[in-house]
Amino acid sequence: MTEASPSPTSGMFDDFVARIRHIVGDAAIVAPGLGGYDFLPTNPGALPLYVGADVWLQIRAGHFGGRWQLSLTDERDARFAQDIVGAIIDGRVQERFGRQRSMVTVTREDGSVISDVGYASILSSILPDPRWRTEGRLVEYEPYVS
Repeated sequence: MTEASPSPTSGMFDDFVARIRHIVGDAAIVAPGLGGYDFLPTNPGALPLYVGADVWLQIRAGHFGGRWQLSLTDERDARFAQDIVGAIIDGRVQERFGRQRSMVTVTREDGSVISDVGYASILSSILPDPRWRTEGRLVEYEPYVS
């Protein structure tokens, strides 16, 4: 019987998680989950974060928005993932809420912004909610370490 060799991407994911653990230190509880890890900040004003891997590196932060799927082998995606996670840990993240939807916006160190909109269901994605992106409740999250 032969053992399956480890995927070359598993080492990359493990390194990525180890870097996050090093950065957050005691500022977050790291909880292993199905296919990844939850980083639960001890600061209640900070945004929790999930990173996981299967075929893609998955980053989730926010209630509905804040979902990114990136390549585990592409160097550009790796830098992008580090930018997203770094912004969340540093508190350069906000979430705007509408009815059954939210938009998470992270600000990279260079000042550029990245946003992702998510919906609670397919139905909520087609129901109108005028002006929610400008007038919806806005939460500006704090850094993991204040």
